[in-house]
Amino acid sequence: MGGDADRKRLEYVLEKWSDVKGFSVRKLCAGVLLVDGRPDEMLRFVDDLLSRFSREAVRVWSLGEPDFAVQPLVLERSFRVAEGFEDVWGVVGFVMSKFKGVLVSESASGLSRVYRVRSRYGVATVRFDLLKVGDGSRVLRVRVEGFGAAAPHVFERLVKEVSYIEGGPA
Repeated sequence: MGGDADRKRLEYVLEKWSDVKGFSVRKLCAGVLLVDGRPDEMLRFVDDLLSRFSREAVRVWSLGEPDFAVQPLVLERSFRVAEGFEDVWGVVGFVMSKFKGVLVSESASGLSRVYRVRSRYGVATVRFDLLKVGDGSRVLRVRVEGFGAAAPHVFERLVKEVSYIEGGPA
């Protein structure tokens, strides 16, 4: 589309359709529009455009949700710990403060905590579970979940920090 007359015609169409409920038009750049609405409204909108512009000037594409789902990377490791619950949570709190982790949730039993950690590679969710094993010992399970390089980066650093409380293989 070019020229002042075309621009004014397009502005008129956009103004006319701005009041239609459940229908939205966003102008991206130079006559490129992102339109969202029900199929019947979309047909009427395209019909309105074609009544004012040549068929060559109007192109329509359909956008949709992708057919794939991206799953987060989950990394997990368990540490056998000799300390009591309070001591372990003290270490976890200290480590999370070094990572600038934000406590997102804590279980009512006090045996599980979830933190959100931001790194230069992105955001990861870190879950700590404190479990009693059959022989009476305690295990701290660390689970890091995220996308891209964030999860492995946070996991590697976290394992180094937490590993010094380990009392034996888990």
